[in-house]
Amino acid sequence: MKTALLIIFFSGMDFIGVILFKFKNLPGYTYPLLWPPITHLEWWAGAYQYSSFTTDLYWTYNQFVPALLVMSIFVSSSDSRPLIWLGGICFFFAPFPALGMIPLFGGDALSETLAGWRDKSNERPLISITRYFLTCENLAGLVLGIASALFFMTNLAAQTQSVGLPTPFANYIVFIFLACLMIWLVLLPWNIAN
Repeated sequence: MKTALLIIFFSGMDFIGVILFKFKNLPGYTYPLLWPPITHLEWWAGAYQYSSFTTDLYWTYNQFVPALLVMSIFVSSSDSRPLIWLGGICFFFAPFPALGMIPLFGGDALSETLAGWRDKSNERPLISITRYFLTCENLAGLVLGIASALFFMTNLAAQTQSVGLPTPFANYIVFIFLACLMIWLVLLPWNIAN
C-alpha cells in the first residue's frame, strides 16, 4: 500500500518553487501562483521540471511504462551485470528516461568495479571486472543502444534542439534543491541505517 501511494503522489516540491519565485518578483516571471488548483506547477523553474509519477503516466505513458519496468528490474535485482542490457532496452523504448538513468546505472557499475578492485583474492581485477560485465545480454544491449542512438540522430527535429541551459543557472540550482536534494536528505538517514 505504501508503495502504491508513493507512486501515485510522489513529486518534487513544485509548490514551494512557485511561491518562492512568485514572491521574489523576478523580472519576466509570469508563472501563475497556486490558483486555479488545476494549474500545472511543474514548469515553475523555466525549462526544468520534475513531474509526479501520475503526471508522467498520464502525459508520457509511452516513455514512463518502459522506464518504470526497467527501473523495477534494476532495483529488485541483486546482480548488476545486466546494466548495459537494461540501458539499451530502455534507450530503445524511452530515450529521455534512459538518459536520466545513466547516473544511477553508472554509480552501480562504479561500486561493482571498486568492489572488484578491493577484492584482494583476485590477482587480475581488470580481467574479472571485464568478464563480469561482458555478457551476451550486455553486448545485445550495447548494439541496441548504438542502433537506437543512430536512429535518433537521423531525426531532423532532434537535431535542432538545444541541450544547453536555457534559463538562468540559479533557477537550475533552486530546482535541483527542491526537486531532488530535499527528498534525498530526508531519505539519507534511512539509507545509512540500511
